[in-house]
Amino acid sequence: MYLKPTDVLSPRGQVEVMDVLYDSGEWGVSVARIRYRDKKNQPFKECTGMRWNGSLDKGNKGMPVSRGFPVWFVIPDEFSECVQATALTLNVDNVPAVIAEIKIEVERARDANPNSYILDYKTKRDISETEVDIILKELSRFGIMKAFLDGTHSVDINGEHSLKLMFPAKGS
Repeated sequence: MYLKPTDVLSPRGQVEVMDVLYDSGEWGVSVARIRYRDKKNQPFKECTGMRWNGSLDKGNKGMPVSRGFPVWFVIPDEFSECVQATALTLNVDNVPAVIAEIKIEVERARDANPNSYILDYKTKRDISETEVDIILKELSRFGIMKAFLDGTHSVDINGEHSLKLMFPAKGS
């Protein structure tokens, strides 16, 4: 057994896990989008965290550890996009991977054009209709909704899935 990346929340009040992009389990590594701040009462900054998971059965909390608590190593900004992309490529758990990919694409669309509100997400991942329903339900928690009542999800002849989504513009 190992400490799940969603449970790595030290230093308390200074880190929040947004999305686990890759988790290879016990003795493996995890990569996550996290919100981090150096000191309490400062604003959070979104960044990429990485850690070695270790094994609690062997008394090993992974690395890095600070004062006996597992913590994230914050990836420098210039490497963040590359590490996130690689983590998502390696992630074989389609539902959380697609959710994370869509959230990242929505944020990029908002940054590129604060008035954006439509995303045509495409993926070659093999996702079922049931998984699409789970993905859409989870995304709704973040204000990302179906763009149309019918035709939100389609699959082309090459097996590429397309999800037409809408979301509030930046600052709404």
